[in-house]
Amino acid sequence: MTLPTIVVVALVVRIVAVAAQPVLSTTDDAEQYERLALSLLMGRGYSYAAGVPSVERAPGYSFFLAGLFALVGHHTVAAQVASALFGALSVALAAWTARIVGGGGAAQGAAVLTALDPYLVQSSTQILSEPLFAAVLGGAVVLSLSAVRRDDLRLWAAAGFLIGLSSLVRPAGLVVGVALILGAVALAPTRSRRIMLGLVLSAAIAAPIAPWSIRNYAVLGEFVPIATAYRGLNLWTGALAATDGAWLGAGAMEPHMAPVLARLPPLSPELDERRRAELARQRQAGVTPEADRAFTEAAVEMVKADPPGYVRLYFLNLTRTWLAPEGAWGLAQRVGGDRSARWLVWALVGLPQILLVGLTAALGLWRVRDDPAARLLALMLITYAAVHSLAPGDLRLRVPVLPMVFVFCGLGADQVLHRWRRSERRPGTG
Repeated sequence: MTLPTIVVVALVVRIVAVAAQPVLSTTDDAEQYERLALSLLMGRGYSYAAGVPSVERAPGYSFFLAGLFALVGHHTVAAQVASALFGALSVALAAWTARIVGGGGAAQGAAVLTALDPYLVQSSTQILSEPLFAAVLGGAVVLSLSAVRRDDLRLWAAAGFLIGLSSLVRPAGLVVGVALILGAVALAPTRSRRIMLGLVLSAAIAAPIAPWSIRNYAVLGEFVPIATAYRGLNLWTGALAATDGAWLGAGAMEPHMAPVLARLPPLSPELDERRRAELARQRQAGVTPEADRAFTEAAVEMVKADPPGYVRLYFLNLTRTWLAPEGAWGLAQRVGGDRSARWLVWALVGLPQILLVGLTAALGLWRVRDDPAARLLALMLITYAAVHSLAPGDLRLRVPVLPMVFVFCGLGADQVLHRWRRSERRPGTG
């Protein structure tokens, strides 16, 4: 099957998945993205309540939705189709990435896995920022690896600019940006080249972010580079022993959040009623700048109080994101019986997936272990996974970088097939 055919199949599968949903299952995130987009369309600015600018979420996806709705009208199915298109684009970019580091066979393997992965298909039917983020990030990865191959400063700058744009969709792009800068500097042959690459990449990443940072300072009077984006709240939740580092939902988390929110000074009585109500909502959600700082401080206090306990929570969140195969844990939860019975079902369904993906990816990484481009890709992937494990684990967190994992799986699978075909051609075998 050719790569264009695989990309078309990926798009068809995603469009069918969109059409098969009788009712769109919305989430709080989806509703908030939509509200912000509609506020932009109605000329009320980036705000949940008119006259109260928001820094709660990164602006990229809501601005994209606003532009889409301006073109086709306020139709949620259009946003779903756009997500499907971004999902298919991620398939093409995964194949391109695999071709750079491993050739055509690896590209086909990476494309097939990215095209048919159940959770990537599902995420490509939702009104969420991950499909757009994954596509922009995938483009940055392709440019980065191409820059390694050609040692072209313009490609490095373009890769950095796309990283900056991806950060406006999800601030996690900055994590990948840091890995990109460190990797590029480490690969540079001379000190002057290292300095040049560090400056160029830093400037390129900052360029698309700077206007939004200036806007945030203008409306808040303090420096917020992109968004509060639940930074402090996520760090605090990931360190909260009472919930095993998991986010249990807004209602269940309120009693745990209350002592931290009690540290905040009262809102000014001079605020008008509408602004006061919106700021109170943001505080309760833990997303105002001062709440963000309070939760960050509380997280640091908990880590200092029990370092071994925090290490346990860190690895628990790592497993929630990366060792929970699609559908396996959900199936286990629906099975009756005691905890051991559910774990048995999970192990029978999930463990084979973990072993297959993990071993194939490890084989692929070993195959290209001396390739500078592959090392840079691995650094970006590992940095993303390591930093996100500071927050509550969730399958959604792996969506943007799962195509990178499948690149290494494609490399490993191609190696296995190559050896098998070579053994089949040997005289006296078979």
